[in-house]
Amino acid sequence: LVIEGLGILAGLTLIFMIPSVSSWVLGEDIPFNYYHKEFLLFGLLWSLVVFACVTGAGGIRKIFEAPALRFVGFVSFSVYLLHIVVIDLVKRLGVDNPMQGWLMLVLTLGLSYL
Repeated sequence: LVIEGLGILAGLTLIFMIPSVSSWVLGEDIPFNYYHKEFLLFGLLWSLVVFACVTGAGGIRKIFEAPALRFVGFVSFSVYLLHIVVIDLVKRLGVDNPMQGWLMLVLTLGLSYL
C-alpha cells in the first residue's frame, strides 16, 4: 500500500511538472522549458511509478492498463522517432503559447499512429 501510494504521488508530481498544468495550478506563467533539465528528478519519479506498477496491489497498474495508455505504449517507439521532427515543425511555424506542448503531443501521437 505504501509503494502504491508513492507511485501515485510520483505520478501526480509528474503531471504537475507539465508547464501548462503548473501555470494553471500556481496561477502564474511557467516557461514551457522550465522543467527541461530535471533529468534526475524525472528518472526518480518514473522509477517510482514503474516500481509501483510492478509490485503494487494493482490500483496503479489498472490505470496503466487503460486503452488510451495501451495505445501510447503501442506507438511509443514511433513517438520517440518522430517527436523531434514535430518539435522542429511547430517551432518553424512560430507557434508560441502555453499549449504548444499539448499541440506537439497530439501531432506526434497522430503521426505515430500512421
